[in-house]
Amino acid sequence: MGIRLGSAGLAAVAGLAGLTAVLRPRAARPGPPTLAIDREPPARGRLLWLDGRPTVSGDGTVAARDSAGRVVLVDDRLRAREAALPGDVASVVSAAPAAGGGVWVVDGTGQVLRITADARVDARPAAPYRVAALGGVGTDGRLTLVRSVEGFPFALDTAPEAPVALVDPSGRLAQRYGRATQPGQPLLTDLANAGHAARDGERTFFAPFVRDQLVAFGPAGDTLWTRRRGLLQETPDPRFELREGRPVLNYFPVNLGLALGPDGRLYALSTVDTTLSGSRLDVLDPASGRMLATFFLPTTFPTIVVTREGRVHIPSSARLLARAEGTERPSVPAFDWPQLDGGRVTDGTLRGRVTLVNAWASWCAPCREEMPELVALWESLRDSGLALLAVNEDVHRDDARRWLEANGLRPPVAFADGNGRGVLGYPGLPYTILVDRDGRIARRWIGYAGAHQIGAIRTAVRRELGLEPGPTPVPAPTGQHSHATP
Repeated sequence: MGIRLGSAGLAAVAGLAGLTAVLRPRAARPGPPTLAIDREPPARGRLLWLDGRPTVSGDGTVAARDSAGRVVLVDDRLRAREAALPGDVASVVSAAPAAGGGVWVVDGTGQVLRITADARVDARPAAPYRVAALGGVGTDGRLTLVRSVEGFPFALDTAPEAPVALVDPSGRLAQRYGRATQPGQPLLTDLANAGHAARDGERTFFAPFVRDQLVAFGPAGDTLWTRRRGLLQETPDPRFELREGRPVLNYFPVNLGLALGPDGRLYALSTVDTTLSGSRLDVLDPASGRMLATFFLPTTFPTIVVTREGRVHIPSSARLLARAEGTERPSVPAFDWPQLDGGRVTDGTLRGRVTLVNAWASWCAPCREEMPELVALWESLRDSGLALLAVNEDVHRDDARRWLEANGLRPPVAFADGNGRGVLGYPGLPYTILVDRDGRIARRWIGYAGAHQIGAIRTAVRRELGLEPGPTPVPAPTGQHSHATP
């Protein structure tokens, strides 16, 4: 796939009957990288980032996750279709294209799954990391995995494994690349070694999440080149600190993703400084690591499309995905939980009404910000048929009761008692799903991104209720970092 330029070359073909002239199109040669900040997507190109999340390429397409939690496959003509997922895959941390129109995913529980085009799981290779992210498939058929930047558990690890792993087509761990970083606080080993990966043939590229570094590995795991770009906001040793008597995780994101363009170049998206008011897109020669261009973007959540000629477009993600083909909605997973005011609630209880299901805990700071907004939304649309179920994950139920009473909130509450993640499959708190009247999942939101996200939830709810949706909200920033444990 890709663009071929119009002027065709003439080739003479000699034969017994004489000479015949045939047209052979000449492949496009990329020019110097150029930037076009526009709202409309180009006619052709490769989607490299979607609302700040890097895509993963393979099998002639890229896999992307949108702000609704869907996995979308997009080809180089920018035709998009939603990947079909089994109903028990409640959320996806990372996705990559698989052969035959299928998809590789890492679900919210950390499982690596290969899913066929008709939504069957046909492989479950052992994950080399607690929460992995996918970095694409090379020409050798090996799948690349790294530690996820979106869900880093706080687990003691005094002998960390190398940051990049390759899994062969049968699902066996084939090779590891790079040297692990040992942080001063071993509970933060996953964060210190998390990052992004991309593959070009048999070369593998790695960008640590919190350090100013880009590394290229050869097929034997040898280091081909290393690049630093003078970024001052890196956190070489992330750590917990006490502030006003409370533990605070001190780190700052540096690298926001790696991707290979159809022009044969390597693209790295990074933060500019500690304000998170914008980002920088560096264009590199993948063979040498030489910097070819740097573009400064006005957001840390861009949608980026690159053409074969090396032109970088920043279109509207909503317009790009407006034509995406949908799939059948998966059913909400089965559950049976006790309620705060007595009785029990099951997945069957949700049928017949539109319901927001929100997993939360009183110790979760984003949850504490989000809950009053969700309750207010529920109260404003109760008479129109909206229901709310707040699934609490506190270790002690009294902690949830006290927090709700102190804040004057009375949502319907179910106690998952630590089992919600296993049922709903979320990577961290908070986690919200919109369930339709048939008990199927219409939308998902992982983490909390403020007023933008509440606006997106309100619009989705109103549409599901059959109400006028009102103005389309600005797409919610994505890539929120969540934690599976308090």
